[in-house]
Parts: sequence; C-alpha cells; structure tokens
Amino acid sequence: MLSFNRKKHQEFEVLVKPHLDALFRLAFRLTGSRDQSEDLVQETVVKIYERQHELAALQRPGAWLAKVLYNLFVDIRRREKRSPVSLVADLTGDSAQVISLDSFPIEQRSPEQDIDQGQFTHKLVHALEQLSEEQRVALMLYEVEGYSLTEIEQITDVPVGTLKSRLHRARNQLKTLFDQGTDDGLASCREVGEQQ
Repeated sequence: MLSFNRKKHQEFEVLVKPHLDALFRLAFRLTGSRDQSEDLVQETVVKIYERQHELAALQRPGAWLAKVLYNLFVDIRRREKRSPVSLVADLTGDSAQVISLDSFPIEQRSPEQDIDQGQFTHKLVHALEQLSEEQRVALMLYEVEGYSLTEIEQITDVPVGTLKSRLHRARNQLKTLFDQGTDDGLASCREVGEQQ
C-alpha cells in the first residue's frame, strides 16, 4: 500500500512540477503578496491531488491548472468580502521588485538608468493597481503570462468577446493612467526646480 501511494505521489509530482513557477507567477499577480501566493499555490496543489487522473489526461494542463487556481482565488476573495475582518494586500515593495525582475533583463546599468527603471516600474505598478480586478486579470493572463483568449475563457469562464473588450479597455486605461503618472511626475519635478 505504501509503495502505491509513493508511486502516485511521484507521478503527481512529475505532472505538476513543470507548472509550479507559472502558477506562482499567476498567484502573485492575482494577490500581490508572496505569502498569499504561496498559500494559493499550495491550496491548488492540494485540491488537484485527488484529480490526478484528469490532469494526466490533458495534453496542455497549464490552462486547467490556472483555472483551478483562479477559481480558488475568486472563492477566497468572496470569503474575505463577507468576512468582518478585511485583509489588505501590501503591494508596495514586493510587487515592484517582481515586476521589475520579470520586465527587464539583468544587465549592467548606470545609477541614472537604475533610477529611470525604478520610476518606470513604480508608475507601471501604480497604474496597474488602479485598473479594475477584471481588467488587471485579463491583462496579466494575456500580456504577461501569454495565455490565448480561448485559454483565458476556460480559466475565467468569461466569453472571448468580453475578454477582448476588457483587454482593449484595460490597455487604453493603463496607457492613460501611465501617461498621467508621467505628467504628474514631470509637474512635480518642475515645481521642485522652480522652488530652487
């Protein structure tokens, strides 16, 4: 009996391990917190353990795993909203670091380039935080994680037409918010320059 369980565990590990990094990235983009992301991935793995036969039958299990994780995330959000205690994710340092690591190649940069990159990342994170959750999820799944619209439809149970609309609005709103952040930054720099 023990060897059978060990065999089942090893087979499960072979199926799931290649997808753990992608699941963690998705969880982090949804929660904005490293701890919550780890918890969400762990809950996902526990939930799918007994559904190993379904996972083994899929040719591209990534979207199915993402759907399970996304559904767990939605369930957790609903419970939190009904809870008298509201949990607030801290999106300050952690999210900026991960986005900058994902977005930029590692290379030797001057201090001025590091400052510019940090300002760019800060403005991008700030703009992303202002999008609605639906827009942010669609944008992250499509643009960052590289899922197709059909896969995102399977993950979120949102029709492709609605996803296209959300992506279009999210891109436009992100550009507007990012440009406003640039204008605000330039205006504050001008004010400081005029005061000196």
